[in-house]
Amino acid sequence: MHFPDPVKSIIARSIVSFLPASEWYSAAVRVSRLLARMMRWTHYRNDPGKDIIETSVLKSLLQIISSLGKPFPIPVRTLGAEAVLEAWNHPRGTVICSVHLPLWNSILGSLVELNCSPTAVLGGGRPDGKLLVFGSIVELQSLPINQCILIKAQRILRSGGSVATVIDTCLGNPLNPNILKLVGSVGARAVFATTELDENGEILIRFSNPPDPFCKSDQSIQSYLEYFQARIDHVLGFSEWAPENDEEISYSHPESDDSRSQPTF
Repeated sequence: MHFPDPVKSIIARSIVSFLPASEWYSAAVRVSRLLARMMRWTHYRNDPGKDIIETSVLKSLLQIISSLGKPFPIPVRTLGAEAVLEAWNHPRGTVICSVHLPLWNSILGSLVELNCSPTAVLGGGRPDGKLLVFGSIVELQSLPINQCILIKAQRILRSGGSVATVIDTCLGNPLNPNILKLVGSVGARAVFATTELDENGEILIRFSNPPDPFCKSDQSIQSYLEYFQARIDHVLGFSEWAPENDEEISYSHPESDDSRSQPTF
């Protein structure tokens, strides 16, 4: 699924040029929904990813707007914060696992807001080793994906640090158990996270404990993968999900100092 990058860049820069920072996100959501409706009438109607066109376009717009260097509010609702807060005190490290959902960067923003910024993000960063959190000026350390990535992650976890990573190569591909095996081998703790867009434009982040957060056996790792896949299928609209009784936290990134800014919608 692809939408021309120059067009997305023009749209994103137009939003920034003509609207106050407090309205950038809501404008990006409206444009994403309009483009998604248009694209569903094209050859994308047969694309397996047609149901996430909206969030894919929104992700691209947020990435471009964020790269311009000025913070803006993004409304996020976090469920399951207690799973992260409890895991963050684990002495052998914590791994936040997700997949290539379009708005996965918002998971990092939620972690920052919870004062649980990961020591490093595995992959996804710039050549300088930094990864920008959308809507903010916060940059997290990013490690490039190569043959040494698990060794580097192991060192971080053994020192009591934390990493955030995706456990698939792209959305729809099988989940990779390697990082979960690392969790089990070093005695770390895993938490998984998903993200989706509500009808009102709010980004929903859900953190959850897997059946065995310590991944002590191959059987528990398999249970983890099956549980996580069920959650992903729900996000993509393939199945129903029985929500857990999770704590809910809502926030927006701090307002920009733009004198034109209005209250967040």
